[in-house]
Amino acid sequence: MKISIVLPTIVKIPMGGVKIVSAYANEFAKAGHNVVLYYPKTISGSYLKQRVITFVKPLIDNLQSIPGELYYQGDSTNVKHLIVQGIDDKHLSIADVVIATGWQTAKPVADLPIKCGNKFYFIQHWEPLFGNKTIIENTYHLPLKKIVIAKWLKQKLQDINESVISTIPNWILPDEFYQTNNSENRDNVISFIYHHNKIKGGKDGLKILISIKKRNPQIKIIVISTRPIYGYKRMFDIRIRPNTEQVREIFNKSSVFLHTSYHEGWGLPPMEASACGAVVVGYKNLGISEFLNEKTALLSQVGDIDSVIKDIFYILGNKKKRTNLVLNAQKKISKFSVEKSTNKFLNVLNGDVL
Repeated sequence: MKISIVLPTIVKIPMGGVKIVSAYANEFAKAGHNVVLYYPKTISGSYLKQRVITFVKPLIDNLQSIPGELYYQGDSTNVKHLIVQGIDDKHLSIADVVIATGWQTAKPVADLPIKCGNKFYFIQHWEPLFGNKTIIENTYHLPLKKIVIAKWLKQKLQDINESVISTIPNWILPDEFYQTNNSENRDNVISFIYHHNKIKGGKDGLKILISIKKRNPQIKIIVISTRPIYGYKRMFDIRIRPNTEQVREIFNKSSVFLHTSYHEGWGLPPMEASACGAVVVGYKNLGISEFLNEKTALLSQVGDIDSVIKDIFYILGNKKKRTNLVLNAQKKISKFSVEKSTNKFLNVLNGDVL
């Protein structure tokens, strides 16, 4: 097959959803398919705020020394990465399949002529949470075959009378995230991924970490971020855009991975941290509930900062409980694999409904 995958923008920093899309592209290519990833400079039909973001973002990237090249270049010669002016038949090649991967791409993909391929919409989050609810929700009613990554997303679409042709769960690559040292022997280290979007609960996470540091200054805290965080260097060890190997090393040092996102489509970092032997402590959002529960993590209601702080001190002082949660989490996440999800994805693209 010739497969076109359309990204919402030019991607120059780590993004979980784009990481999954890029990895699928590599897997499709390994299976013998010709794959092109398209990164549009502009998207027609976006609302005013989105157009402002598109204009301002490169300026912010420049001020924050964000590299100019694409972050996910892929590892297969059969995957092409093309930056294009827009999403239309002037810039997209003839293909068998074309996949929209964000709400911004859905309408332009739906408007493409049939020569550009059978049209799919790969949905990784409930995106009305991130922008204009009416405009974004309307994209779910477009005549595109919808694939979701989680059961909760399937239910959300059914609630607005839309059907899903397949639910294909996320996964982690076992050669990227794995445990290298015993969970019981780790120092009191907490890792946390900060995101500037308020839906990701970054401010809650920082409040929790400040409280913990004040109560016990000996606890080491490592904060990962794609962009600079100002005002916390003396309190935390801040790492900006570490690569996969460096993130794996951080997770393998950590006794606890703090997760305070209000909403997640899935939640790759908690999955990755669990694979590396850290206990996930934080908020029980819908995405993380797809693969973690009370037997595999310590999860509180979204916004319950006090409970999260209590759970962190409890698990840092209880090594056997920590090991038990880690083993249960690793057993659970081992059931998800790139091979199974890729095979299912390709079958769906070929016309099977699974």
